[in-house]
Amino acid sequence: MSWISDLCIQDGRVTVKQSWLSNNWLKDVRRTAEELDELDGWQMLVDSLVVAGNEGLAPYSR
Repeated sequence: MSWISDLCIQDGRVTVKQSWLSNNWLKDVRRTAEELDELDGWQMLVDSLVVAGNEGLAPYSR
């Protein structure tokens, strides 16, 4: 999850809030992130993207 977070968040600011398939990809990898004990990173990324304006991930944000 760190590599995708690094792509989307730079210097503490979301620079990419959504790409063509990012919402679907993030939803699809949630279970894998949980299995690999990366769910906290997944959740932090999703929450950051939602705060930046990504409405498609809002149901997955805390």
